[in-house]
Amino acid sequence: MSFLQADFRLRLDTLMLEGDFRFDSGITAVFGPSGSGKTTLLHVLAGLRAPDTGRIVRNGDVLFDSSTGVD
Repeated sequence: MSFLQADFRLRLDTLMLEGDFRFDSGITAVFGPSGSGKTTLLHVLAGLRAPDTGRIVRNGDVLFDSSTGVD
């Protein structure tokens, strides 16, 4: 089982950010060009911004699930 699992969609104006990630415990780097959604991804994973749909699970605890209303 992964330490962090995230499968979500978030609409940003005219852009749709879609993520499907599995992170094991340890160090993970997120990199990409300016404006590619790195900060938004981290905000979603930290719970600072809720995605439109999807599910985020950390260490077996459901942090967000649009289908069951967990937010």
